[in-house]
Formats: sequence, structure tokens, C-alpha cells
Amino acid sequence: MEQTINFLTELEQQLEDIDKARRAVKYPPLNGGPTIEDLSGLLKGAAATIKELSGQVDEAEETSERCDELQDAINEAIDKLEDIVLDLESIPDSADSYYAWRRTVEAPITQLRCVYSDLRRA
Repeated sequence: MEQTINFLTELEQQLEDIDKARRAVKYPPLNGGPTIEDLSGLLKGAAATIKELSGQVDEAEETSERCDELQDAINEAIDKLEDIVLDLESIPDSADSYYAWRRTVEAPITQLRCVYSDLRRA
């Protein structure tokens, strides 16, 4: 974060320097305007900043794509967990052994519900 703030501050400073140089070339002061070396250095710095910013934009795009992939994976996991819970809950009530089985799986059903609830909040 601090690097981004420093980078933006540097970018703002370079934009201000470019604007000053532009004004100095258009309306040169009495003691002369910026030299070719001054303008060349200014343009080199601006080019380096643009190149670095381009790299950061590429990284941000890759991160965004990865976040989208993770979100898709989370949604798929949630759907699967919901299907499992529905399957477990749909066992018929008619069997006597159902109640014993139900007591056995009640905790896992609750845990599954908690997991997909947590995933939905993420």
C-alpha cells in the first residue's frame, strides 16, 4: 500500500514537472527555458513511470482474474455442499433406523450448513 502511495506521489510530481516544463517552453523566462537535457531527463523519467504503472496494471488484472476464479470455485463448493445437505435431509422418515441414523448425521449436517454459510459470507 505504501509503495502505491509513493508511486502515486511520484507520478503526481512528474506530471507537475512536465506541466512546468511545457509552460517554460511555451513561455520561456528571461533567463532561458529548460535545456534539451532537462526535457530529455524529464521524458525518460515519465517513460519509466509509465512502464512501472503498466506493470502494476498487469498485476492488478491478473489478481482480479484470480479472484474471479476463486469466487467461481467458492460458489461451486457451496452448491455441492447444499446438494449434500439436501441429500442427507431427504432420507425417508418411514424406517425405524432412520431416527438412529438421523442422530448420527445431525452434527455433520449442521457443520455442512455452517461451512456453506461461511463460504457465502466470504
